[in-house]
Amino acid sequence: MENVPAWVGYASFYVSMFVAFVALSATMISYTVYAANASPDVIVHLEQNPDSKTVLNLVIENIGKGAAQNVTFHPEAPLPQEAFGFDDAPIPEPMAKGPLVNGIPYLAPGSQRRMMLGQYGGLVSGHA
Repeated sequence: MENVPAWVGYASFYVSMFVAFVALSATMISYTVYAANASPDVIVHLEQNPDSKTVLNLVIENIGKGAAQNVTFHPEAPLPQEAFGFDDAPIPEPMAKGPLVNGIPYLAPGSQRRMMLGQYGGLVSGHA
């Protein structure tokens, strides 16, 4: 057997360390991508009620790919419970029940909760 120069051993060691680093990095990137795709993403938005065009629905929706558990909400100001009416609408009571107050224990991917929030006039009268 021939004598192998010492630098070949060192080079082999450094190449092996580099390959191990690349493998570890690829594993971490794969896990990050997996976790991002499996996490919940809950949004809250308003939409027009399809049955009554003057009523606004509040929609809580999980648009992520993972289940959302123990979803809670912390609005900056109290939300109205039943804000119905137009220009002369009475000031609505603050919300005391529903998913925005009590939270949602489990929201599956793609599922949503809808609730009637009120009419525009009633919503505006609560903040005037």
